[in-house]
Amino acid sequence: AAEALFAAWVERLFDAPPEQSLQFPSLEPILRDPGRNFLLDHLRRGEDKRLPATPDCADLPYFLRTYFAWKMGLPTAYRPCTRGSSGSPPRCRAPVVQTAFFRTPATAASFTEISRALMDTVHSGSARTALADDSTDFYPIPLERRYLWPGTVFADPFGHVLVIVKWVAQAKGREGLLLAMDAQPDNSVGRKRFWEGNFLFASDVPSAGAGFKAFRPLIASDGRRGRLRPASNAELGRGAGFAPYSAEQSRLTAEDFYARMGRLINPAGLDPESAYEATLKALVEQLETRVTSVDNGEDYLRRNPGTVIAMPSGAAIFETCLLYTS
Repeated sequence: AAEALFAAWVERLFDAPPEQSLQFPSLEPILRDPGRNFLLDHLRRGEDKRLPATPDCADLPYFLRTYFAWKMGLPTAYRPCTRGSSGSPPRCRAPVVQTAFFRTPATAASFTEISRALMDTVHSGSARTALADDSTDFYPIPLERRYLWPGTVFADPFGHVLVIVKWVAQAKGREGLLLAMDAQPDNSVGRKRFWEGNFLFASDVPSAGAGFKAFRPLIASDGRRGRLRPASNAELGRGAGFAPYSAEQSRLTAEDFYARMGRLINPAGLDPESAYEATLKALVEQLETRVTSVDNGEDYLRRNPGTVIAMPSGAAIFETCLLYTS
């Protein structure tokens, strides 16, 4: 039930007509909009008034999950992970099981402290863990419409992360859509449609486990009341109440993956003209997002003359949000 409510909350949070461009300077105006966030002031303490909410792409799914857990009095967890290497995916250490919110109305200060510690720990490698790895925050799920709920994460093999927010069913004269949100290093948040230019997939990259993944749920540890641990892959079978674990994405070529998703999004298929128009719309949306990002950078420099930001090297390229905000 909590997973279903989380999915409904994520969908409502980022809802808008499919043809509308959805871009925000950060997550803050979204969370403070009562028309979007039905958990706004849920604790009746005015807790959202000055709440900082500036996650980047890797932080976004964690931040949303932690915010929901805070409001609903639920536990949550995350792991410190390596960034991996050119020949092996990231590996994670023991989980940090956070129970400060569990059945206890927590203050905004408590949430801010916990979310900041989380965002200082997780990074793009957290979602790129191997698909067969048990010691992870996310696990791969079947490519079936009934399991790809809003809130599901897509991790591409090169470091970007998106969050599913809405399915739009195919109808006569209208293509189907799978929509997702992502965050950028400048903290802006935008909606994107599923297509190859936004959802990069490859199963033969040794440094990453790519694809659609769900948060690994917490279960009782050895039946002891109050002790929680992340479920293993073996415990996430069909009928367990969560999307089941599945390594099928590891066996798909990129062509197979996109064909499979195409059939889910447009079961009736698309004629050539409609397929071309859908791809063109996706490309234009991508270009508009890039223009906004450049505008944000130029605006920052205008407001902060003399600023010099050195180009990061190596893994630091994934930490540009920290360099930017500092």
